[in-house]
Amino acid sequence: DASDYAIHAALLNQLGATYAALGQFPQAEQVYNQNLEDHTNTLAPAHPGSKTQSLQGLAKLYGLKQALTLALDKAQQAAADYANHPSGDQEQAQQQRTLAHLQLWIIQQGLHKQSLKANEVMTTAFQAMQQAHGSQRMQALQQTALQLTAADPDTRKQLQTLWQQQARLHQLDQAYVSIIGQTSDEAVNKTKQLQQDRQQTLQEIQQLDTHLRQNLLVYAQLLQPKALSIAEVQALLKPDEALLVWVMASAETVAAEHSTLMVIRAEHEPHLYTLNIRPPALSRALTDPQTGLLTALADPAKPIDLNLAYGLYQQLLAPAEAELVGVKHLLAVTDGVFKTCPYRYC
Repeated sequence: DASDYAIHAALLNQLGATYAALGQFPQAEQVYNQNLEDHTNTLAPAHPGSKTQSLQGLAKLYGLKQALTLALDKAQQAAADYANHPSGDQEQAQQQRTLAHLQLWIIQQGLHKQSLKANEVMTTAFQAMQQAHGSQRMQALQQTALQLTAADPDTRKQLQTLWQQQARLHQLDQAYVSIIGQTSDEAVNKTKQLQQDRQQTLQEIQQLDTHLRQNLLVYAQLLQPKALSIAEVQALLKPDEALLVWVMASAETVAAEHSTLMVIRAEHEPHLYTLNIRPPALSRALTDPQTGLLTALADPAKPIDLNLAYGLYQQLLAPAEAELVGVKHLLAVTDGVFKTCPYRYC
């Protein structure tokens, strides 16, 4: 049964994650690989995220073991697999960002330890950074798509139904996991009902998704925005211009203290920098009601703390200072709380 298999796959992924958290890497690797083998051999379709989670678990595991080439390969496979099952709901958008951070974490380690070559991983890093920013686009999908289809009540209703069914599927999965292992007659009957409800909900989601892809062009475009290549960006830049792309770490990412900055210039090799700044510290520096930089900028009567401003510069931009010699115009793609800062002041 497809529903049984999906739950089984999810539980195996949880077991693999538990083994990894306990430092039992061989057991974790065995569980993840078994799940991938089951996914390949079974005829029952798994939950779209189960294969991705197994690949993601292996990527993090190999990253911790410093098998970084293998880790990056698994992380790329996870991102590619997840791209085959895009969705507009916020939880899955966050998963896309998590996969992007995983790739950047592995690349940062590989460059630092010189086990990965910059010219071989820079394209992957840039794609991952766009993937991280793309999740924000996905989170705005509901509002944007509804605005674009406001004149079409039928399509608007289909979109709303799709998002409701996605939320229902998540609730059914949680309910199934909470009751699994219970043997009372009531629990057995409830389990069977949950399986039936889940299968029906999944079928409805697939039907709605297929219909919207075929009949609402903007839906498919928003779900799968096309990533730019580094060469395409360089072709658009003038010699005195530079594109700066930040991806800020968060509490949910693999390395909560490591954010990333990429600098792209025409006729220059792109550069990737690891920024050692924690998001809570950045948030306080910008938004603290008493001392925050944004607070001072919003109130002309308050003096700007120049030491604080210079400290932010040191953490967010100074690492790339040498690469910006001769640049007169900066094109900035900020991220996280950093987006709230008027760039001319940062």
